[in-house]
Amino acid sequence: MINKLLVFFISAVLLFGCAKKTEAPVEATPAVTTETPAPPTEAPAVTTKNAFEAIDEQLKNMLFGNIAFNTPKTINIDSTKTIQLKLDLNKSIDELKNTINVQEEKAGAQIKVSNQMEARLTGQNFSITPLTPETQAISSNETTEWIWRVKPTAEGNQDLNLTLSAILDVNGKAIPRKVEVFVKVIEVKVTAYQKMQLFVENNWQWLWATLVIPIAGWLWRKKK
Repeated sequence: MINKLLVFFISAVLLFGCAKKTEAPVEATPAVTTETPAPPTEAPAVTTKNAFEAIDEQLKNMLFGNIAFNTPKTINIDSTKTIQLKLDLNKSIDELKNTINVQEEKAGAQIKVSNQMEARLTGQNFSITPLTPETQAISSNETTEWIWRVKPTAEGNQDLNLTLSAILDVNGKAIPRKVEVFVKVIEVKVTAYQKMQLFVENNWQWLWATLVIPIAGWLWRKKK
């Protein structure tokens, strides 16, 4: 009887130990934390000024200044003229004319002025060389001057054009805007000798073939 009880007890202990070893461990479930995402930050509102309003404001803030320049009536086709343009915010037109040291007709006007101005001299039948920068910064106290050398290339009445433009800031770029255009008619004169000279220069190949070579041949034959 005692032996049976001992065997039963040992068997129970063995079975209990095996069952404990085969029991699967229980894994702890990690705690789930839910965080509310922060709301996205809004980009600051960008305020852009209307491009047209920006230009209008620059035009509104432009000052008035006086200009004077010499305008020759006639010029010989072999001559070269110096054209001077002067701009000042304080001096009168007559005062500016007196600073141009040429004995010929002078013109003047009052125009709107920005802190940068462009002056261009153009003419289809003229060779024009600027001696100063065409775009210059404008001083409120000192006179600004432009100078060109002008030589005609054709006879007759020829147009010489002076264009003045204000330099405006358009989206960070310097853009010219026309202020005034002055058109002057200059009579280009040619003497009889110059006409003959021009004819020879423009037709020397024809003259060589039809006149020079035949005459030279005739003189050679006559000499022999």
